[in-house]
Amino acid sequence: MAQRLQIGDPVIVRSGNHKGLTGSLLGFTPSKERAFVEGAPTRRRHRKALPGEAQGTIVDLPISVHVSNIAHLTKDGKPSRVKMVDVDGVRTRALVKDGSEILKRDVSALRAASKGVVAESGSEEAGAE
Repeated sequence: MAQRLQIGDPVIVRSGNHKGLTGSLLGFTPSKERAFVEGAPTRRRHRKALPGEAQGTIVDLPISVHVSNIAHLTKDGKPSRVKMVDVDGVRTRALVKDGSEILKRDVSALRAASKGVVAESGSEEAGAE
């Protein structure tokens, strides 16, 4: 599924248990079509003690939201879909609601900041939800 949202975009959760939650997009799990939104509640997972550790730990992991339930935020705080437009031979993203162009961000810095979020949750996500 082609994603028109990118890491760091301001988004709002449109439906589900976390309806109305706004924040920036932290990361994706493409195989499950799930996204992690900043400010989403966390769930607690109990981990067994490993051979090198004395005891088990309790870890807080972010809750993911299905990508169909999130939308990009406009400047006035309303949800909008994203479309691809051709501007002078260059494909750029634009909002459907007001037609404004979405600025391209330096995704490498944002990805590095959220790398722990996506990597941690990917292995734990299988039987949790």
